[in-house]
Amino acid sequence: MKTKCFLACAIGLASSLSYAQSTDPPSIELMLNPVAPGVLGTVFTRNVNGLFSDTFTFTPVSFAGAVSVRLAPVSGPINFGVALLNGQGFSFDPDAGSSVFSFSTTVDAAQPLQLTLLGFAGATETLTAAAAMYTGTVTAVPEPATYGLMAVGLALVAARARARRREAPTPV
Repeated sequence: MKTKCFLACAIGLASSLSYAQSTDPPSIELMLNPVAPGVLGTVFTRNVNGLFSDTFTFTPVSFAGAVSVRLAPVSGPINFGVALLNGQGFSFDPDAGSSVFSFSTTVDAAQPLQLTLLGFAGATETLTAAAAMYTGTVTAVPEPATYGLMAVGLALVAARARARRREAPTPV
């Protein structure tokens, strides 16, 4: 009887683990807003417990330019492991006593801007999960070609508006 109960529990646990691994958590949408002339950015805070995997997607969706990411614990023990920005991996190799994870890279506009973080909140010595919180800062500086395209677009809009004013009939 004990064997059958143990076997049923093992099958139930295995099926729930396989289901949990096959469903990815939903992506968290964040907006990159102007924070300085020519710089976009956002700040976010996440509560985690134990092993975590957070995925963030950003609007504007596609982006070309330099992106910097900074992650820091706010409360509780957090151990960042790996971050993926548009599929490019960055591992966390802390300096003595440092818990801040930061990196910079150049991103191509052909891919959506997506950040995935993997880590553990809790005591790594005993693998005991604990509630914790971290904050992240993402800053993005578009490449110069993006500014050129934006300037050309604004010039075309201004020229069209000027042409419409000239074409409008003058009131009598």
